[in-house]
Amino acid sequence: MKLFECQHCGQLLYFENTRCERCGHVLGYLPDREILSALTSEGGGRWYPLAAPEEPFGFCANAAGSPLPTSPAARQTGSSPL
Repeated sequence: MKLFECQHCGQLLYFENTRCERCGHVLGYLPDREILSALTSEGGGRWYPLAAPEEPFGFCANAAGSPLPTSPAARQTGSSPL
């Protein structure tokens, strides 16, 4: 199993993570670089990976149809995304 590291806080990440458990950054996979990257939002659905800030990021069709990942507490209570 390949492990990753959050570019913002250094937290250990797994491929299945959708949000960093420590700093809360939304995560996205960059297949051309084979890395999981913390993302920053520019608004309007535009995201930029901290691992490659010059490259705008778009979620794939599988992720785009889903709400943004929620915090661990929200997943337990069923509340809405952050």
